[in-house]
Amino acid sequence: MGKFRKIYATVLATLLCVGTSGIAAEPTLDITDISVEKGIILVETVNKAEIDTTFMLTVSKDAGATGADKYYAVYMENVAAGGTHIFRFEIPDDKKGVAGSGSYTVKLDNYEDERISRQFAYADNNERTAFFSL
Repeated sequence: MGKFRKIYATVLATLLCVGTSGIAAEPTLDITDISVEKGIILVETVNKAEIDTTFMLTVSKDAGATGADKYYAVYMENVAAGGTHIFRFEIPDDKKGVAGSGSYTVKLDNYEDERISRQFAYADNNERTAFFSL
């Protein structure tokens, strides 16, 4: 009887491991593209869920060694099941008296507390002009 118990325990353990290995599901939200169009940053998102989902996009400017991230903007949008949405926001530049150049972090959340984040670099008008005048 002891040999049977060992075999049963081994088979059961194997089935449990195989059955639970797929629990960590793929996120239902994603950032598929970040691009710049005439000073406007476009963040394309996709809702892979089977239901309409509210996405919250947060943008922060990454700080240097002296401080924390600078909160920049928050946008919320209901995205249809299987659909995409493009969030649009403007980064301040020298026209508004704010240096926009730097590294930014975009975070996308949904109602299931899933979070995707991406970083991108941005060069404002002053930095581009200085670069090309060298």
